[in-house]
Amino acid sequence: ATPNTGINYLDIHDNWALADRFARDKTGEHAWDGRFGVDEDRYRVAASLLFTSLGPIVLHGGSEIMRSKGIAPLPEALGGELVKQTAPVTVAGGPGEVPIYLKGRGDTYNLRVANQYDWETVGATPEDGAANDYAAMLAFWRGLIEFRMSEAGSVFRKGDPQPEGTYRFLAPDHTQLLGYVVDDRVLVLVNSSDAPQTFTSVDLADGTWTLVSDGQRVSLDGDIGSPLDGGQAHDLAVPERTAMIWVRE
Repeated sequence: ATPNTGINYLDIHDNWALADRFARDKTGEHAWDGRFGVDEDRYRVAASLLFTSLGPIVLHGGSEIMRSKGIAPLPEALGGELVKQTAPVTVAGGPGEVPIYLKGRGDTYNLRVANQYDWETVGATPEDGAANDYAAMLAFWRGLIEFRMSEAGSVFRKGDPQPEGTYRFLAPDHTQLLGYVVDDRVLVLVNSSDAPQTFTSVDLADGTWTLVSDGQRVSLDGDIGSPLDGGQAHDLAVPERTAMIWVRE
């Protein structure tokens, strides 16, 4: 009924961490374990989609540092089924036992170690021997937060019903491309394919459209790329596995 009717999120306190969903190795020794490498391009695409969603968003603490729960077992390691265990707990009436259901990384609610933070990775880069560029990802999320909280980002921070056409979607024939213009103030182009693609004849309202995210970093200072002139159509190239964001001045 309104943007406040629901929430938008990528990952939350229980279940898979985003870094594990986007782990590079899905089938080998480090399956679904972001500690050994994350598809950082697609991770940033996901984050860009979240931050350009209408209405409330939930940020899971640790996603900005590619926190992993890879230490938790995979469901297959638990026999592929729910495993019922019991563990001593203290309740109001005294000590006792309660059932605990384990689903591995599919549900980490009861797994204390998996929910701990690996702070040692914060700020690390591949040059330091790290599996991921944790420093760059943290800077990217910081930029997205700044963008979301800016005047331009106010188009997403709406609680009242929005008029029809607030989102103008661009849906090329290529099924891995999606674009949208929000309130004629923000343009988002997403290419989730593995090759560069071009959005053709993208109509922009009058004004100067500043690139604030090239998919690798976010800056509101206009220092990422050349601006676009509004009042005309543009053919816009987007690299593979990239989401780009422009703001109309």
